[in-house]
Amino acid sequence: MSLPLRLEKTLFAAPVTVATSTTVVTFADRPSIQDWLRLHGEIFLHGRDVWTESRFRRELLERDWFLPQRMWWAISPASDTAIGAITLEVAGDVGQIHWLMVDPAARRRGVAAALLATLENAAWQCGASRITAETLSSWEPAVAFYRRQGYEAA
Repeated sequence: MSLPLRLEKTLFAAPVTVATSTTVVTFADRPSIQDWLRLHGEIFLHGRDVWTESRFRRELLERDWFLPQRMWWAISPASDTAIGAITLEVAGDVGQIHWLMVDPAARRRGVAAALLATLENAAWQCGASRITAETLSSWEPAVAFYRRQGYEAA
């Protein structure tokens, strides 16, 4: 049985920007629900129980914390397709990561690090001094990634 694992990082200074060939844009600049649904289905659901547009709206767009400027896409420079996404919720001095996901074919290329650095910078600019993330304890690559980025079990 895989249990949720909550991870946390304290920001003591403005995060460093990550150099990458991947372009990162906001949902406000590229409001594609279909890109998110495709990524989510491929990464988390493997074609089963695929989210619908109405569920996406309910789970993200209609939340009182959601802002289109706090959701980012990683765009492939070769194909102009979304290869990753991440969303930030800010409450007081705490930022929470929602849905960090990278297309399996684009992994190990700095895409997740670029998305996370963008999110951490935005959180810092909003006054957050702490960032939290949640993943499943059995998702070892995700846990290892967060730990490499300075996150620890909360």
